[in-house]
Amino acid sequence: MDSSAAQCPWDFLQPATIHFCERSLCAWVTQPANAWSNIGFILAGILILRNYKGNGLTHLTWFGWISILIGLCSGFFHSTSSLFGQTIDFGSMFLLSTFMMMVNTSRWLGIWSARFLTGFLVFLAVSLTLLTLFPITGIPLFGFQFLSAMAIEAKMAKQLKGQIRYTDLFALLTMFALSLGIWTLDITHVVCAPDNHILTGHSLWHLGNATAIYLGGRFYSQFQFAAPLRRFVIRSTP
Repeated sequence: MDSSAAQCPWDFLQPATIHFCERSLCAWVTQPANAWSNIGFILAGILILRNYKGNGLTHLTWFGWISILIGLCSGFFHSTSSLFGQTIDFGSMFLLSTFMMMVNTSRWLGIWSARFLTGFLVFLAVSLTLLTLFPITGIPLFGFQFLSAMAIEAKMAKQLKGQIRYTDLFALLTMFALSLGIWTLDITHVVCAPDNHILTGHSLWHLGNATAIYLGGRFYSQFQFAAPLRRFVIRSTP
């Protein structure tokens, strides 16, 4: 073995099992474009925390901090290209999708109970366990959770016709769909410039989804938790 061979900063971590178009560098930031673009999630979270605060809006405080956490975890993942980074990246995404499921279920049933929080934590723990044991499950698990949250929303849309404003949610879904298309082209290397470390398809996925999360904050801002009633109600001025 050549003793002079260079050791990369993150070689002590097991490498990730998911590989995007951007070629990983032997550096402290292995994928610069995929790493810097996570600033979008942090900015989206800061804007949600700044714009939506007050009585009954605790769910948006959670939403904002989850967005910031996604930015930090994804940034670490793309800085290290490690399996540990990949795991916490998906874990933060699960936190968002399971949280949306919990809030939507509470709105749908018209009541809040500590059982929702318990169910949220159990579902999150099961998802993280599956992800740790079988890393390949990360993408389908997130997809299932997100679609479940949207299915619950669709049922409420039929029940509460005209009462809920869906403009921001439709914009969110449009942005997510466009970003997913770009993500697919990047990870399959259909559109790929591996030595472009400034702007990649995956970095556009980050920026698109950061925008989607901010739109999600705008959508959920029309709901307020009414403590005396122990349920979410529609605000008159979101």
